[in-house]
Amino acid sequence: MSQLLFKDGDSVTDLGAGVGQAGHALRAKLPKLDYRGCDGTGNVEDYTQGFMKFADLTFRMPLEVSDWVLSLGVGEHILHEFEKEVIRNFHVLNRKGVLLSWASLKQGGFNHVNCHLQVYLRKILAALGYEYDNATSKAFRQSTVVLWFQENLMVFRRKSLIDA
Repeated sequence: MSQLLFKDGDSVTDLGAGVGQAGHALRAKLPKLDYRGCDGTGNVEDYTQGFMKFADLTFRMPLEVSDWVLSLGVGEHILHEFEKEVIRNFHVLNRKGVLLSWASLKQGGFNHVNCHLQVYLRKILAALGYEYDNATSKAFRQSTVVLWFQENLMVFRRKSLIDA
């Protein structure tokens, strides 16, 4: 799955990464990947022995820009009033694009307080200068066994890449 989008040597910032499960899986496939994960759980740095950093996505984050931002199943847990700041963080922290999963309105789930139709998220990211990559999104969806990712994974590529 990871090779559909990321290349060995790329950098990825994983926003809302839990304890870094995706990071470990990505590094197993792409050992030269520069993975930077963060989560809002208070003890995440201690629990992961420094693999993850603490960050509250509802505030501007002073993190280094990476090639890609990854955020899987996070946005639906953020109150709507903080949504703009979360999306801003997705936008300012990448040079190439965003791999995003956000629960839809009809999707169940625990503590989902901000679900959206994909068309809503596509419009927001299009206004920020991204193109929805339908082919890669479809390939990601078909390659996963996680039911909600089969419905919600979306790849957005910047129309104009940002230099390193």
